[in-house]
Amino acid sequence: MAARRPRSHAGLRLRIAAVAGVAVGVVLTIGAILLVGLLRSRLHNAAETSANLRAQDVAALAAASSLPRQLAFPGEESGFVQVVDARGTVLASTENMQGEPAVAERQPVGDGPAPFTLNVVALGDAKQMRVVAINADTPTGPVIVYAGESLEGANDTIHAVSTLLALGLPALVGLVGGVTWWAVGRTLRPVRAITATLAEITASDLHRRVPAPSSRDEIGQLAT
Repeated sequence: MAARRPRSHAGLRLRIAAVAGVAVGVVLTIGAILLVGLLRSRLHNAAETSANLRAQDVAALAAASSLPRQLAFPGEESGFVQVVDARGTVLASTENMQGEPAVAERQPVGDGPAPFTLNVVALGDAKQMRVVAINADTPTGPVIVYAGESLEGANDTIHAVSTLLALGLPALVGLVGGVTWWAVGRTLRPVRAITATLAEITASDLHRRVPAPSSRDEIGQLAT
């Protein structure tokens, strides 16, 4: 029966480098997914908070009968506000929503805000908004305040981070694989020297000794 041929050091180096690269790639991919998810949640929550504060302010104006027909607020270009009565008639809105019908038919339950994401076609290119709807009582009857904040900036940031991670992770995995390949090769260098010397030793040349590395690890014990 023929003896099994030992595997080469190059094959061992390749396997170890591949395992290290795959392991690091899996860990980094999971971390990237969690990072992007956390970033999306934080940015969308920030937009929702801004819309909620805006809706609360307008609801207070409506309750005090101080609601103007055209609403205005700082940073209006990134959001909107609509005040709609029980019949769906728009009573007041920001300038960018003038003449537009109610953006939604969703009615919040109770006094709490009802957040949701909506593509607002009236703002052009079906801009994605984080919208908050709240109920408000006025002297002329209940109304619903819809306040929205654009998610365009948040989505652009998420896309930029995702692109950076998609480009950087393969490079980092390749770097880890390359460093592992080099480190394993350096570690196995004494083994190659021992193997080469053993191949040269014959029955008539038994006085020769294999090179013993200075380290006291497993390779040093093998040489001894």
